[in-house]
Amino acid sequence: MLQDLRLALRSLLHTPGFSVVAIITVALAIGANTAVFSLVNALLIRPLPYKAPNELVLLWEKFSGQGLDVIPVSAPEYLDYEKQTRSFTGIAAFDYINLNLTGNEMAERIQGAVVAPSLFSVLGVEPLKGRVFSANEAGEGNDGVVVISERIWHRRFNSDPEILGKPLSLSGRNFTVVGIMPAKFEFPIPLFNIQGGQFSGQVDIWKPIAFTKDELQSRGSRSYGIVARLKSGVTIAQAQAEIDTIAANWISQFPDNYSPQTRFGASLYSLHAQVIGGMRTALWILSGAVALVLLIACANLTTMLLARAGGREREFAIRVALGAGRMQLLRQTLTESVLLAVIGGLAGALLAIWGLDLLRAIGTQTVPRLAEANLDTRVLFVTLLVSVGTGILFGLIPALASGNPELTEALKEGGRGSTTGVRRNRVRNALVVGEVALALVLLISAGLLMKSFVRLQNVDPGFNPKNVLTLE
Repeated sequence: MLQDLRLALRSLLHTPGFSVVAIITVALAIGANTAVFSLVNALLIRPLPYKAPNELVLLWEKFSGQGLDVIPVSAPEYLDYEKQTRSFTGIAAFDYINLNLTGNEMAERIQGAVVAPSLFSVLGVEPLKGRVFSANEAGEGNDGVVVISERIWHRRFNSDPEILGKPLSLSGRNFTVVGIMPAKFEFPIPLFNIQGGQFSGQVDIWKPIAFTKDELQSRGSRSYGIVARLKSGVTIAQAQAEIDTIAANWISQFPDNYSPQTRFGASLYSLHAQVIGGMRTALWILSGAVALVLLIACANLTTMLLARAGGREREFAIRVALGAGRMQLLRQTLTESVLLAVIGGLAGALLAIWGLDLLRAIGTQTVPRLAEANLDTRVLFVTLLVSVGTGILFGLIPALASGNPELTEALKEGGRGSTTGVRRNRVRNALVVGEVALALVLLISAGLLMKSFVRLQNVDPGFNPKNVLTLE
C-alpha cells in the first residue's frame, strides 16, 4: 500500500499542471458540499442545545378570520396560560429588546431579551458562572439584575473574573450582573413567520420580565413568545386539546377581545420545527445543487484522467510486459485518483471554513443556528468519506481502461489509434454529454431563482421607497 502511495505521489508530481487543476476542481466541489453539510448538520441533525429538546414547544396565538395565524401573546394571556395549563412542567415568556450599553468604553447597541425567570429551568440550561433569576425578580422595581452571554463577557469585559456583582449601565439604568450563560446557550433563537413581529438576532443580555400596569390591563397588547416543556408522556396533540379548551373559555369570558369574526385560537409548535422554519426545504435544495456540482466535477475529472491515461498507454504496456498484473495497474491508478481527491478534500475543508466564516459575517440575523455551523467530527468524517468516494468515482473508469492495455498496439509508434483509444474516446464523449446535461439543470435552476428574485425586487410595497430611510 505504501509503495502504491509513493508511486502515485511521484506520478502526480511528474504532471504538476494536471495535478493542480484536478486538486482545485475537487477542492471547490468538496468545499461547497462540506459547507452545505455543515449547515445541514447544525440545523437538521444536531439537536438543539437544551435538555430533552424534543419536549420543548412554542405557543402562538391566531386570529384566523383576519388572516393572522402566528402572532405573539399578551401579558394577561401569558399569566392565564401559566395558571390554567396542566400539560407542561414549565412555561416561560420572552421578548426581544434593544439596549444601549454604556460605561468606560464606547457606547454599544446590544441585542437583549426580557424573559420570565422560569425560562432557564424550562430549557434545562445552567449558567457558566453565577446564577439565573429568582421568581421575585420578575416585578417592577425588583428587576435590576441581568445575565450576560459568555460571548460579550469575553469581548466587552475581557473575561473579567470579578464581573459578577458589578453594575452595568443599560439604556440609562444600572443593573447588577448575576450570571453568565455558556457560549452554547442561544435563546431566543431566530424565529420566522411571526406575524406582528419577527424574533431574530443573537442575544447577549437577558433581564427579567417586569410587566407594566398598562400591559397587565390589556389583552390586546401582544409582544411575547411562550416556550413550554411538555410533561413526560404528554403529546403535543394532548396539550393542544387543553389549549383549545382554554381559548374557547376566553372567547365567552372576554367577548370584547375575541369576537367570533376573528376566529381566535392558539397553536403549539415543536421548537425545533419553528427554529428551522422554511430552512429545511431550502437546505435540501441547496444540498442537491452542490451534489450536482460534485457530479459535474467528477465527470470533468474522469475526462481529464482518460486523456491522461491515453498518454500513458506505453507506460502501462511496458509495466505489463515486465510482469505487472491487471489488478496492480488498477490499484495504482485508483490510488492516484483517491490521493488527488483526498488532497482536494483537505483543501476543500479549508475553503468550507472560510465560506462558513463569510456566511456568519453576513447572515447571522437571517439563518438560525448559523453560529453553530462548524467542521465538527461528523462533518470531517463525512468529508473524508466523500473525498474517498469521489476519488473512486472519477478514477474507476480510467483505472479500468488503464488496467487492460493492448501490448502490441501500445508499443508501436502508432498505438494511439488502438481499440482501447477508440473506447476511451467514446467514454469521454458520453461524459461530456453528461456534464452538459447536469450543467444545464443547474443553469435553468439558477435562472428560475434569479427570475423569482427579480419579481421580489419589483413587488410594490404600497408606498414610494425612494429616499426613505429608517432610524433606530
